[in-house]
Amino acid sequence: MAGSGEFVVIWASDGSAGTDSSASSIQGQRFFSGGSPAGEEFQVNIYTTGSQSRPSAALTGAGELFLVWQSAGSSGTDTSLESIEARHYASDGSGVGGELQVNSYTTSSQVFPAASSDGAGHLLAVWESLGSEGTDTDGWSIQRTPVGWIFADGF
Repeated sequence: MAGSGEFVVIWASDGSAGTDSSASSIQGQRFFSGGSPAGEEFQVNIYTTGSQSRPSAALTGAGELFLVWQSAGSSGTDTSLESIEARHYASDGSGVGGELQVNSYTTSSQVFPAASSDGAGHLLAVWESLGSEGTDTDGWSIQRTPVGWIFADGF
């Protein structure tokens, strides 16, 4: 929810308001502060092969939307089991750029993402990783985007 009371709802769907006809997709809907829809339902994911699931969203103080989700596959460099993908939307609801693979460690599974914003445009995404490019290589670890990450860094 933005400071103005506007909010967004996102979900994984077996259907799509867009072009994703394989497995599941990530869908979204923006709402005005009074609860009426602000525009049409929209498909978030651009990569449409396999399943897209477990979405998480963060709104900045300016009403920009940052979405992350778990993807079975990636349009980026992660060709193993699961990757973490992201997308940025401007305050008017329009997509800014394309889809971005968030994880840099690409061995095995990256799952259960969560997104947060400090309201000033700084973002944070965290997720579970089976393995790590850091010092924790014994099973599951928690990974994150760099501290102070902003839309311009990846988008």
